[in-house]
Amino acid sequence: VPITAGDKKVTLALRDDNVYLVGFKAQSGSWYEFRSAVAPGRKQPLIHGATFLECEDTYRALLGGKKSKEVKQKVSNLELGKTAAEAAVKKLAAYAHAAGGPDDATKVALARIVITVCEAVRLSSISTTLSTGWGQAATVKLDHLQPFYMQNWGDLSTAILDWRKHGP
Repeated sequence: VPITAGDKKVTLALRDDNVYLVGFKAQSGSWYEFRSAVAPGRKQPLIHGATFLECEDTYRALLGGKKSKEVKQKVSNLELGKTAAEAAVKKLAAYAHAAGGPDDATKVALARIVITVCEAVRLSSISTTLSTGWGQAATVKLDHLQPFYMQNWGDLSTAILDWRKHGP
């Protein structure tokens, strides 16, 4: 999925089963891939020729926080919106891997992209929150429930599919 901000471009690689970010291609043409929290021992990247980012694909890894409540608070406090998304695209477009993995600003950019693209596709309340302020220069933030929905998206999806299949 190509995303542009001005003359900067980043290409996202998304999983087709859960629409989550696998990695991205910087403007240089280099691919970078998360070390997945669900497959930490994987030796080869899913994206041919990609470099592992040396960080996992969790909000804890990207934004910090020791306890789940702290991580959810950091997600809720993250500034989102068009301006924040454009800044994230520019940051990722210019990314060049260094020893030790991505710096904090790159991790925040990744978190913003994951929420803006992946979580907004999966959860209509997040899409609505983002689209409400998209045409303005204003930043938006998630409400206190949306990080909970994000964290439990898999369970929520399974419950809905089960309900559709078997009824209430």
